[in-house]
Amino acid sequence: MNRDDLVHHLNRFLARRWTPHALILIITALVWGHTVRYEFVWDDIDLIQRLESIRSFSNLPTMFTSLEAQSAWPEGFKLFRPVRLVACAILYQLGGQIEPQAWLFHLANVLGHGVAALLLFAVATRLFTRWFPDTSAARVRAFALWTAVAYAGHPVVSEVVCWAKALDDELATIFTLASALCLLRWTDDRKPVTGALIFFLLAIYSKISAVPFAFVALLIARQFHCLAWRSALWRTSGFFVATAAFMAHRHVVIGQSSQTTPISGTYAQTLLDMFPVVTQYAKLLWGIPPFYIDYTFQKGGHALFSAPVLAGLTLLVSLVAAGLWASRNSDWHFAAFGLGWLGLFLLPVSNLLPMMQYMAERFLYLPLIGWLLLLAGVMIRLHRWPTGNLASVALAAFWLFTAWDRSFLWRDNLTLFVQSSQQPIRSQRVEDNAIGAIFAQPQVASVFRFANQARELNIVKVPAPDERGPLRQTLEITHQMFATNATAASALALLEEWDGRTGRAQALREIAAKARHAPRLAGEAAP
Repeated sequence: MNRDDLVHHLNRFLARRWTPHALILIITALVWGHTVRYEFVWDDIDLIQRLESIRSFSNLPTMFTSLEAQSAWPEGFKLFRPVRLVACAILYQLGGQIEPQAWLFHLANVLGHGVAALLLFAVATRLFTRWFPDTSAARVRAFALWTAVAYAGHPVVSEVVCWAKALDDELATIFTLASALCLLRWTDDRKPVTGALIFFLLAIYSKISAVPFAFVALLIARQFHCLAWRSALWRTSGFFVATAAFMAHRHVVIGQSSQTTPISGTYAQTLLDMFPVVTQYAKLLWGIPPFYIDYTFQKGGHALFSAPVLAGLTLLVSLVAAGLWASRNSDWHFAAFGLGWLGLFLLPVSNLLPMMQYMAERFLYLPLIGWLLLLAGVMIRLHRWPTGNLASVALAAFWLFTAWDRSFLWRDNLTLFVQSSQQPIRSQRVEDNAIGAIFAQPQVASVFRFANQARELNIVKVPAPDERGPLRQTLEITHQMFATNATAASALALLEEWDGRTGRAQALREIAAKARHAPRLAGEAAP
């Protein structure tokens, strides 16, 4: 098949209204569909499984007025995401069981991600049609489809799609894209943007990460609809009023504006420590492994002229400069918009309002849209057949396979934490959670009960000698993986004592004593 035949068939495929949408949904299902079988993991316990407020629709008013309704551990989660709670309440009722049904929440995540990709296809189609008026409709739809498919299967979104509690990220993104689509379809600047404003309210009440869309709305009014600055500000003023009202409401409910005190000790040092994050986010946007479920291994205290700070600062300044240049060049307005979207939606997670961590992959779920719009626009502008086509397809295929492969990590707590704890850069929190997941296994839980937060190891019973085989196998493997972990060493030491191996038991107790977080033994019994 020559080039002309291939282009002809591609045009026919894209000309059908339903085929791009079907392809997006099929790819979403192929990459993520199996996650419907997964369990609740990690924060799902406090944000879904143990959360009483979602178990009755009578609690709907308190979801918008009470911090206690947001999670089962309100002192640990300073959150205000009432729309997520409403969605969780609906899913709980659909389950029809006493306990929330994990498969329903995971199904909602897969479907929600598919809806977000479909909305992105619609948004990208309108944006590319405006930015590239000399480009054929088929080519515009082809790159809009690439943008949506790349978003559907980008590896950095796996945390959101596979983690049930991350439904708030998807809801915020869905409503943000719906608001953007309403603005892009806005044909009369004398008419109000009521629909867009309603979707924006739903977005910010899903998660605070959607707040920057107020500025994106202004960019759409200015660049897409070509309104004068004064008129653009007036037409989008409702978004800024809604933002101010939401922030005030959120402050009243949770009692503060920030999640916590500055993570690096002082506000200035925390902002300085955010510069190294810029280079790490750049790598993640390209879908380059390794990926981590937890970035608490990052430490603060960087010096102003340290290499990580200078590298991040240089990259940030370069991107800002590129965005400003593109905003002044009509041929590259798409780049300004993409970079603007990327940068604006990173602001809520940049510790301008102090947060509990420096970065997380789920923080890129909304900003990633701007990055993909930018890449697709560059490919349209600099497109050369067939090299450009093959490169774009290869990149998308690499992302899809990587995302599919990584999705299996999230099937249950044991898999999530044990596999993650073996990565090159280790996190103490992940190791603690891995130990907790191992000690929750039946062969261990029947003998030991480990309270992670209290750092307490309780003996439930002393097993008979002929019952110790599976326990010993599990504890030996655990000790091999976590050779310096106090809990693993302490439990194995007890087992050795019960088996009369006092010499090894003493060596294991010495390992436990040297560890930073040695557990307190309680309920110790003699065999």
